[in-house]
Amino acid sequence: MIAGYLPHQSEFDPSLLIQEARDRNVKVVYPRVEGKNLSFREWQAGDATETTIGSVLQPAEAAPAVATADIDLFITPLLGCGTSGIRLGYGGGFYDRVFADASGFRLGVGFAIQRVTDWHTEPHDQTLDGFLSEEGLTLFT
Repeated sequence: MIAGYLPHQSEFDPSLLIQEARDRNVKVVYPRVEGKNLSFREWQAGDATETTIGSVLQPAEAAPAVATADIDLFITPLLGCGTSGIRLGYGGGFYDRVFADASGFRLGVGFAIQRVTDWHTEPHDQTLDGFLSEEGLTLFT
């Protein structure tokens, strides 16, 4: 099972990756903000969406939920990715909370220009396992 996301503004659009997964009969789920946490819901093109923080689209509340523990790959949006795999998000800590307990592979997706030098992190910050851009795949281990 793969967790994708519905792209917002200038974020990397993972729809081609997700379509390839669907063509291979892989189940794809999407994040939904619930208070200070993310849940993951089934969704596909044409299903109802709602907006959340910053007008980001997400599956409707009625969409079936799945257990985070069942997700094998998280395709994750970001603002920046450090050289050690630290992820700069949007400041809510949503993915840090998910990644603190999730065992699935954490793949940040973006553009090569979003690769930056590391910065000071805090104890709750979680790292990515990899970063995919137009220049290729970088693994952090």
